[in-house]
This record gives sequence, C-alpha cells and structure tokens, in this order.
Amino acid sequence: MARISTYNIDQEVTINDKWIGTDFSGGVTKNFTPQKIANFFNESGLLGIANQITFKYYKTFIGSRPEGSLTTLQQDPLFSSLTSIKVSQKNSGLKFIVNMLDTFLNDTIMISDMSDPNSFGIFKLTAIEEDLDDEGFYFLSLEFIDGNGNLEDLKIYGFTSLAYGESKDKNYIHIQSLASNTWNVTHGLNKYPSVSIIDSGNNLVVGDIKYISLNEVRLTFNSSFSGKAYFN
Repeated sequence: MARISTYNIDQEVTINDKWIGTDFSGGVTKNFTPQKIANFFNESGLLGIANQITFKYYKTFIGSRPEGSLTTLQQDPLFSSLTSIKVSQKNSGLKFIVNMLDTFLNDTIMISDMSDPNSFGIFKLTAIEEDLDDEGFYFLSLEFIDGNGNLEDLKIYGFTSLAYGESKDKNYIHIQSLASNTWNVTHGLNKYPSVSIIDSGNNLVVGDIKYISLNEVRLTFNSSFSGKAYFN
C-alpha cells in the first residue's frame, strides 16, 4: 500500500466520499461517509448548539415508544397542521432535557430539520403536560405561526427558542383563531407593551386597546375577525 502522504488531497468533499477507519465493535476496518458522520453528530448531540434540543421523529414504532423520540398522531404531518406532539424526557442523544424544555413554555419556538434548513415550523409553545400513561414523555401544545414542509420519518429535528435571554421578556405573539370583536390576551410581559394587530388576510387593524394590568390587555373592535396581535 502506498504511503498516505503520497495520495492527492481531495479539493471538494461531498457527502458520499469515503474515509477508512476502524469500527469500535470488533475492530473491523470499514468505510465511513461524511453524510453518516454528520447524521451521527446530529442524533447524538455531541456537537451541541446552545438553546437547542434534538429529537428523532418516528412515524411508527414497534413496542415501547423510543427514548429520544418525537411522535404525533398524524403520519409525516405538515408543520402547518401540527397542534400537539409528544416528546421524550431525553433528547436524541439520550440526555435529560426536561428542565431546559420547561424554559421554552410560552415562547416562540422553531422546529427544524437538521439536514434541511428549509423544512421548519415556527410555533408558540402554549402548554407542556406530562403523559401520566406513558412515563418519560410529554405532550406539547402548539399554535402554528409560519413554516414550510413536513416531518419525515427517522429524521432529526432541532427545537430552538426564538425568545431567549434579553428578547424573551420583550415580545409576544397572540393568535386569535376564533373570530371575535373582543380579544382578551394575557401576554406575561410585565409591562404596558405597544400592540400591532392584523387580520387573517394580513391587513393592519385598528381597535381599542385597554390595559387591564401589566400582563393583560383587552382588544375591542367594531366587527368580529380572527388574526394575530404583536406585543412589543
């Protein structure tokens, strides 16, 4: 075999290139691809990103629900159709993440495909509830805001809060799903925020704004409609 130093350097690494290495199990020499190594790091979380939790989506499974999993009642659902999902108390790398997950409550979060950044959903996380019939798993209630694509079987998805640190206490998005001429909103910002309102057609709407407290607002309009209110 030629010396390693005599081989040409690959000027363009692709996902299907091959590297030679030793498998820890049995000490067997095998080929490794950049794609498989990237998948390993995404799933194991060994190259962690601050403020991100990863789960592996399972469309179906046999027996007990897998640790580190994300599951839904739908199969490969569109992000826009998600209202409830179930996640493990451990991430895809089997590390406990419940305390960190709790900090996302009432935040705007992004759920994104770790291998395809154009496949994502942005949601408000409205509730986290332990499943008392399935130990180690939690129901997350979601309100869809924006996104593209759908969940795909056995892919790794990252959960990230978009309202973290300094920005966390300064903004809030209220989604009014049912048409009404009175919106009662608890924003939890502990201040009297500015308010911008749009209807379901993304038209700016002007209404009466009454601050009930530092955390509650009543919005009143001349007619009933659904839409969103942005608090800053």
